[in-house]
Amino acid sequence: MKLILTFLSIIILFANSKAQNKKFANAAEYNDFIVKEQTKIGNKIKDFNKAFEQATDSNVVHIARKNIINQADSSIMQLQKMQPYKADTSLKKSAISLFYFYRKAAANEYAKIITIFFNSKLSNDEKLKQFQDTYQLVTETEAIYDENFALTQRAFAVKNNIKLE
Repeated sequence: MKLILTFLSIIILFANSKAQNKKFANAAEYNDFIVKEQTKIGNKIKDFNKAFEQATDSNVVHIARKNIINQADSSIMQLQKMQPYKADTSLKKSAISLFYFYRKAAANEYAKIITIFFNSKLSNDEKLKQFQDTYQLVTETEAIYDENFALTQRAFAVKNNIKLE
């Protein structure tokens, strides 16, 4: 009996996930949906920065960091449900790649930054040096992903005759 229920649950989940594929009437809606998901992640990053600036407890900052990860995961899932626009997956793939970067940075480098900041055994000079090294790595890597996304988005806009704002 358990085997049958498990099998039926899997079928229902699979059918439900297929039924939820997002379709878009035009290229602008497709692009705007991706940008809205990117904005959601950006807002969580802003919340993290605010929590970090006001930090007195590392747990509060870690919660804000985990919120970035959760939002990135949610946004990636939303994009994975999108059907390609006129068989073009380039913008979707580029956005997913960028969102994975945000997730990875929050999971690894942001966690490291929090650990550095709250490490009472490090001098302020040591904290600053380690922070700068980690921040530089994140910034340089993000620039590559941002540029790739921007180029892909511009190509998508030209191909589909939409104006980016």
